[in-house]
Amino acid sequence: MRAAMILGKEKIGVTQIPDLEPDGKSVIIKTKLAGVTGYDTTLWELGDITTETVPGHEIVGTVVNPGPRDDLKEGDRVTVLPLAACMECELCKSGQENMCFKNRNTPGKSKTAHGTFSEFFAARPEFVKKIPDRFTDFEGLMLSPAATAYHMVKEMGVSPGWKVLISGGGIMGALVAMWCKYFGAKYIAVFEKNKTRALNLMDYGETTKILDPEDREIIDIILSDTRGLNAQFECSGNARFMNTGILTLRRNSTIATLAMYKKSAPINFFMLNTKLIRIRPFNAHTPADFDKVAELVSANPRKLNLKRYYSASVALNDLQSVFEELMTDTHKYEKVVINKF
Repeated sequence: MRAAMILGKEKIGVTQIPDLEPDGKSVIIKTKLAGVTGYDTTLWELGDITTETVPGHEIVGTVVNPGPRDDLKEGDRVTVLPLAACMECELCKSGQENMCFKNRNTPGKSKTAHGTFSEFFAARPEFVKKIPDRFTDFEGLMLSPAATAYHMVKEMGVSPGWKVLISGGGIMGALVAMWCKYFGAKYIAVFEKNKTRALNLMDYGETTKILDPEDREIIDIILSDTRGLNAQFECSGNARFMNTGILTLRRNSTIATLAMYKKSAPINFFMLNTKLIRIRPFNAHTPADFDKVAELVSANPRKLNLKRYYSASVALNDLQSVFEELMTDTHKYEKVVINKF
């Protein structure tokens, strides 16, 4: 079957990999949509150490073989949670499946577990979710990243009146802004220098201010507006943006980190210690988060509008040029999906 594979540093191409055979253990899915994420482009940038990885951890497809799932049948429309949890450790049993150490082998994130950039995908049965008929394919794809953002915002305790900074206005930053607004945040500032993304964020109506992280006056602007923020959500993978954010935070506040860093990052620990600021890393979401997000989006389709994030559909053959464009500060994409395999 056809799949996109990392071929070297900043190189991705289409190749043939072995066809999937029913084994009674996995759910085999024919891919309809696969989402392009920042994790995928990071694998591409680090291609000298990620060669032969088939990226992708977001999918909507139809069941070809349900494996051990008696509640699934051929043709069912499904998505798959981006987890590889063991489901047996204390973390898994306590509903923290996203924190399981086994998640290091999540499909699409290592050479040993092929991802969703392929014609077919073999999924762990416990992580396959049916997509309700009320959702489009794109909305079904977006439920998982929306659940990741929901998990961060919920666990950080965002509540009415909070003032927050989101560093990075890509798709995850936009989804974090959506949930911060939903939970009642009063002030939502976003660092974003891509003009298209900045305009999109303003159009969505959830952000208070979009700030150019290169502007030397942004710290004064934020402190003048807020007298200090409750939290920062680091979605950029840029240490300078995080360090700038540290200077805008109140004492005893928290930085939530989700972004992938390609190398060791210099962090202003002097200010972290002085202001008693905590750094809290996050990874994906739990099955319970996914179910809750599907419920909330269904009940609030205007306030929690996932359709608006769609930017473009591309073919598997187009990924090299798409990834190159995504690395520029002038690209016009919010969410890109692969729909031709």
